[in-house]
Amino acid sequence: MEITLANYMETQNTTNILKIKQNLLQLKKRGVLFFKEDISTMDSHTSFHVYYHLLPNEKTECSAFPIPKQAFVSQSDRLDDKRAFEAAKRYFEDYYINEELDMKGFDEFDLKNPFIGEDYVWLYKRTS
Repeated sequence: MEITLANYMETQNTTNILKIKQNLLQLKKRGVLFFKEDISTMDSHTSFHVYYHLLPNEKTECSAFPIPKQAFVSQSDRLDDKRAFEAAKRYFEDYYINEELDMKGFDEFDLKNPFIGEDYVWLYKRTS
């Protein structure tokens, strides 16, 4: 879902941008939320995409998806390309219920630099 800090402050009924940034960064650290942008220096009207670990918003782009950290850690040291694809495909399609992940789409995700949160690991598409 695409949001701005101003939108988020409105939904949280606050005007304290530092508190909002801290809250978002804590949620990201846990892996409950994911966003690629560095919000620490972001102004309140810059838009960015936020992903929630339980389910995507209907307007969410299919650019990131969560994998429970325990599942990721237990498989990460013994994954070849085929096993990595099969594992990621399952989590991608569980998250984006009406979407399918093929090998071409899988290759767009940055497998070497996932975001590793306390509870969830996020695979996200590389930017060009």
